[in-house]
Formats: sequence, structure tokens, C-alpha cells
Amino acid sequence: MRTAPGRSRIDTTTVHAAASRSLDLPERRTASRFNWRVLLVQFLATAVVIAVLILVLPGIELHAAHRLLAVLWLAVVFGVVSALIRPALEFLFLPYVMQSLGLVVVAINAILLALLGLTSVLKINGVLPLLAGAVLAGLVGLFLDSILGLTPPVVDDPTARVPRGERAVGLATVSERLRVIQLRGILLQYAVEFAFDWQWLRPFRRRMQSWLWQRPVPAARLPAPVKARLLLEELGPTYVKLGQIVSSQSRVLPLEWEEELAKLQSEVRPFPYGDVRDVITASLGEPPETLYRLFNPEPLAAASLAQVHEATTHDGRRVAVKVQRPNIHEQLRSDITILTRAAAVLERRAEWAADADLTGVVHEFGSTLLRELDYTIEAYNTRRLAHVLEGIDGVHVPWIEQTLSTDRVLTLEFVEGVKSTQTSVIDAAGIDRKEIVRNFVRGAVQMLMIDGFFHADPHPGNVVVEIPGGQMTFLDAGMIGELDLQKRISLARFLLAFRDKDVETLATTLRSLSEPFRTPDDKRYRQQFRQRIGPLIDLSAGAGTAQLQKLVSEALDVLRSSGYRLDPQLTLAMKAVAQAEEITIALTPEADAVLFAELGGAALEELVPKALGERRVAAGRTRAIQAAVSVIDHLPAAREAVGRWAGWIEKAEIPVSVHVADLERTETRLESVARLLAVAIILTGTIIGSALAASIDVGTSALRADLRNAGIILFVIAMASAALLAGTLLWRLIRPDRRRRRRA
Repeated sequence: MRTAPGRSRIDTTTVHAAASRSLDLPERRTASRFNWRVLLVQFLATAVVIAVLILVLPGIELHAAHRLLAVLWLAVVFGVVSALIRPALEFLFLPYVMQSLGLVVVAINAILLALLGLTSVLKINGVLPLLAGAVLAGLVGLFLDSILGLTPPVVDDPTARVPRGERAVGLATVSERLRVIQLRGILLQYAVEFAFDWQWLRPFRRRMQSWLWQRPVPAARLPAPVKARLLLEELGPTYVKLGQIVSSQSRVLPLEWEEELAKLQSEVRPFPYGDVRDVITASLGEPPETLYRLFNPEPLAAASLAQVHEATTHDGRRVAVKVQRPNIHEQLRSDITILTRAAAVLERRAEWAADADLTGVVHEFGSTLLRELDYTIEAYNTRRLAHVLEGIDGVHVPWIEQTLSTDRVLTLEFVEGVKSTQTSVIDAAGIDRKEIVRNFVRGAVQMLMIDGFFHADPHPGNVVVEIPGGQMTFLDAGMIGELDLQKRISLARFLLAFRDKDVETLATTLRSLSEPFRTPDDKRYRQQFRQRIGPLIDLSAGAGTAQLQKLVSEALDVLRSSGYRLDPQLTLAMKAVAQAEEITIALTPEADAVLFAELGGAALEELVPKALGERRVAAGRTRAIQAAVSVIDHLPAAREAVGRWAGWIEKAEIPVSVHVADLERTETRLESVARLLAVAIILTGTIIGSALAASIDVGTSALRADLRNAGIILFVIAMASAALLAGTLLWRLIRPDRRRRRRA
């Protein structure tokens, strides 16, 4: 697959395995099973929160002779109640945090505070003080957690971090809800790091974190790009892939962000060789020492989805073996489901999300990512891509060893090379960069505009220059796009229009490649296109300026604002064109920014006549014969259809079909509402029963007192659950289908 150690990365989906958290108190996680330092500071912080509630809110009263001891006792009770009940409440309600605009968190705090109010020393007079106390407790608690260092420190040193990847996969395997809780904990940790890393507070906070978590915490402030990269690494491979997509658009990022996010493509902690051996044995039926003559247990490189080992086959060929991480499917599926639900919520609440078809984008991204986990698909893509590029000199795709490949193990040709942007190494090898650029552009044109089957992620890590030899080798064919003939012609017209600086043709071509998602405004589109794209075309191109990439970004924004969008395959194609131009500019920084378009135009003039040669004409003749046969086959059916129409007209009876897709959607919504109503009825009975139990005359009976206390607890929980259900029910009944209304 690739590469000599120390030269170039092996895979694109790189990140440290996703972080996980324990479930006892989500804001205050421990690095070990028991951390008395964290528990002590957490206890004192809880005592301060309770004291603040008693002092500030008039509806919360303390009834005790020794007030300090009473507050400390309440802190102990709250800690125990929170440790026992909060995980269950979060498991039930936290997935609805976006739908409720964060009110779920307030409701959980209110339930815990209400339970604390059942003690004999604390009295809460009414619902309003309870809700106000829940909000205030959340804010004060978050502030104390932040300044006292109760959130784990964010450090860049991998040796100072706790290895948490396998626990993350385990959480996702058990339940998506547990994954939501885990993601919330990670996001909270980094939100605190971004928001409370003040210069005057940093020394104290760093010392507290170092003492609490027993880790070396540097006093220096981590830059924002480093924190963003670490956040993506801890969130897991799905979010790292998003970061890689952003980093591949490096020309639109500041330099420090570009350099930091580029690390997502090259650094990750490997998983043990024992797991590698287990995956290979389960997939291929025998251990690696039997399947290969030599198998290096030390990985060449590791990624979040897989890692690569060098091996030698029994016939002496040098190969790279790509082995998938164990149990990675579960975490990816959980993350994609969570992202899809979040996108659906945003589409209902934000017009820009609906206009961008955010749910569709996430669905396409998730489908592509899950397909990358099936190495039989990647093997097929690699073989087909090799066939597409076989006539292009200086371009190469690794061969696949099919007998040693499955859906989780991929054995392919070992390629020794460097990233296509490592110009110093290329120059030292005596390779002509202009020649490899020409070959690379010819390969890109062949894929995108001649054949239509193209590598959809040709960033510098996936296009390496072989040393020696100078061949441009395409790697990692997990993400592939396809274009039909009409779209290929339009894409070629777009490239030529960019080369010729023809704004009107660019506007017409992009419009023909798009489809409306609401009532479009063609006049506004053309006016905005001339105003925003015209200056980009007329600017004299400076060395190293990725004008095509900037033009594509601006043009897509104009399309969206005017009511148009590209379909997913064309979006992939535009992204691939922009990435190919970036490689071209990196290899020839002294050249003009439109070099890619000029070379692409020349490649089109060369390759189109070849594509229209005898072989393609013969293939076209065959397809024409097949189409004619198909038409002939359908002639009897057409004759019968005409006869049926004549009979209907003669009888004055014409059948009508009704499309019921919308009725099915309405039926689904009504079924959901019915289920909520059933649960609401049950909760109503629970509330009434618990209220009656809570009103029992205690007298001197200990049993009656216990029943009353149990009734009060059940009443509080049922009331909170009923409030959440009522809000959900009302929302589903009255919310407008804004997307349908806009598109109408």
C-alpha cells in the first residue's frame, strides 16, 4: 500500500481512538476507578452550590440548628443521589437535549434537587424555586468545576492522556444513548477548556488539574487549532473524517489551522498485534504467520479505522496488509445515527440547514464512511480504477492480492513513496515535477471527464510519488464517485470556461449541473454570479493561489442562496477537482494558478479523441443494438396499452391512481402521537396514585411514613416525565413542516 517508514502516512482516517467517560457524574470524570482527590474537591464544590442556593433563593430554606453541618450532610446526600439516579435520567432523556433546547438538563437537575428537598433539613417552597434552583445549580456547578480543574485536562502529549479507545467502542456497542452521554462529556470538557482558559486563572487551574488527575499539565496555553484537533481525535473516527475533509480544503484555512488539522491524517495510536492476529485469523481462517512468508508485527502506520503492516507473500512479493480495527462498526453506526438526528433537528429550526439539505449531506457522508469499512468494495474500486487509468503514462494504482483479502483485511502492493507535496524529497530524487504534474492532471481528467469513475478523495496523502521512478500512485480507493455522460460533458465545459475566463459559460454550466430545492431565482443567481465570480476570474493569478478552489466555494454559495444545489456526486467531483488543483500548485508553486485548468484543457484535447476511438464506437454500437432489442421487446406491451386506453374511452371510464406517500408519512406521525398519548395516560395514573399516597395521614405508623415518602418521590419523577412528554406531544402536534412549505 505505501510507504517507507517515516516517509508518508498509510491511511486517511487517522485519529486517536475516541475518548470515553464513566457515567457516575458526567461533568466530573476520573481517570481511574477511584480518585479521592476528585471526590473531595467535588464534595466541597457541591456544598458551595447548595449554600449558594440557600442564600440566594428565598424559596429554598434550611431547617437545622448546625447550618454548616447540615450543608455538608446535604452535599453527601446529593452526591449519593446523583451517582445513583443521574445516569439513569441521562440515559432516558439526554438524547432529546437538542429537541428541548437544553431544557432536559434543567429537568434532570430539578429532579435531583427535588429529591434532595425530601430530606428533613431542606425545604423547597414550590415549583418556581425548584426550577430556578436547577438553573442556578447548573451554572454555579459548571463554574466551580471549571475553575477548580474538575474537568480532565486537555494535553497534547499522548503519553499523558488516558487510553480510552476500547471503552468508547464498548459504550457504542451497548447503546447509542450511552454514546450520547459520552459525547456530551467530551464536548463539555473541551468547552470548559475553550471558555475558562483565562490568563489570570490558568496557573491556579493547571496546578489543580495536575494535583487532581495526577498528570503533568503544562502551564503554557494550548492554541485553539491544537484544541480543535484534540477534540476531533477524542470524539472518534467519524469526527476525524469530518476534520480531514476540512483540512483537505487547506487553501481556505489559516496556516496554523491547516498545519494542525493535517496531523489528523498522519498520527494515531496503533492497536495491539494480538488484535491484528485475531482479525486476520477470523477473516482469512489462518494466522498471519501461516498466510505470509514474513509478517512484521510492528505497524507501518496506524489509523482510526485500520492499521497497515508490511509482509511478504510466499512467492516473494512485498505487500502491505491493511487490517481493520476490531469492533469499529458499532461506534461508527452510533455516531452517524446521532449526527443524522442532530441534522434533522437543525433542519426544523434553522433555514440554512434545510436549504443545505443537511440531513442528506450527513446521510451521504455516513453511507460513504460505512462503505469504506467493507474492504471488498475498496478492492473492487481499486481494480476498476486501475483499469480506468491503465492508458495514462506515469500514473499507477496498486494491485490487489485477492486470495489474501476479505471485508476486514486488504492485501495490496507495497508502494514506497512520499506525499505529493513533499517537494524537497522529490527534487532530491531527481524527479521532474512538471512531468509528474502533467501526468497527474491527465489522470484526473481521464477519471472525472472521460470515464466518469473517479477517486473522490485525492488529497496529498492519498496521491504519493514513488521513489524512485516518479509515478503518481493513487491510494485508498474507499471513497469513489461516478458521473454520467451529461455531467462529465458539463464538468469539462466548466474547466474550459475557467481556463478561458468565461463567466457567463461558468454560470450556465453550473446551473445545468444543479437542481432546485425551493423556488429558484435565476435572475438573482446570474447577477450574484457575475458580481462574486467575475472578480475571481479577472484577477491576475498569483503564484500559489488556489483560485479554482476559491471559485468553487464561492459559486456553490451563490447556488445555495439562489435556490439551487449540486447533487452529491457532483459535489464530490468538484471537491476532487479542487484537491487535484491543490496538488498541482503544491508541486509547481512558481506556476500560474490556472495551470491546472490549462493542463486539463490540453488533456481533454488529447484524451477525447482516444475515447471516441474504435473501441468506444464498437461499445456504442453494441449498446444501440441492445436498446433496439429492448424497444422491440416492449412493442407488444405498448400495443396492449393502446388497446386498454381505447376500451376505457369507449366506456367513458378512466382509472385514476392515487399516490399515498404523504398519507403514509401522516400515518407514521399519528402513530407516534398515539404512542405518546398512551404513555401520557399511564403517567397521569401514576401522578394521581402517587399524589394519593403522598397525602396519607402518617400518624404514628412507620409503614405509612415510608409509603408517603415513596409516593412523594414517585410523584416528583412522574411530574417531570409528564412535563417532558407533554412538551414533546405538543411540539409534534403543532410544528409546521417548514421544509415542505418552502419547497411548495
